[in-house]
Amino acid sequence: AMEASAREADAEVVKLRSQLAGTGVGVERRGDVLVLSLPSGLTFSSGSATVNTKGRSSLKSGAGALKASYSEKTFWVEGHTDNEQLKKSKEKWKTNLRLSIERAMAVSDYLIAEMGVEGSQIRIAGHGEFDPAVANDNQKNRAKNRRVEILILD
Repeated sequence: AMEASAREADAEVVKLRSQLAGTGVGVERRGDVLVLSLPSGLTFSSGSATVNTKGRSSLKSGAGALKASYSEKTFWVEGHTDNEQLKKSKEKWKTNLRLSIERAMAVSDYLIAEMGVEGSQIRIAGHGEFDPAVANDNQKNRAKNRRVEILILD
């Protein structure tokens, strides 16, 4: 039974990756949680919490998949940053934590207002630089840490 469940979970990841191919949205499973990852370079200008045109397009694809297959689930929208001090920011965020929260809010607002995802399905979290995907030891890794993730929960 556990093997069959693992195969189903793997098939779900493969299906979502296929649906979101070419959008820049990453798909992975962490235990029982399915995770969509939106790199900030795809969705936001440096230091900004306004979803850009490319990001809106990727979110539209991601939201379509969420609404089609996960309409009864809860979505955690989580913002993450690297550990670099903010340099370019029109909004003048005081901390990376604040920027990560604002980015998660921007994605959530877009999903609700533009894509019709129910607000009651969404939870928000900001992690700032405190939950990196990889070590913040070079420019390439810092870019991987700047992301918004949508966790699909039961």
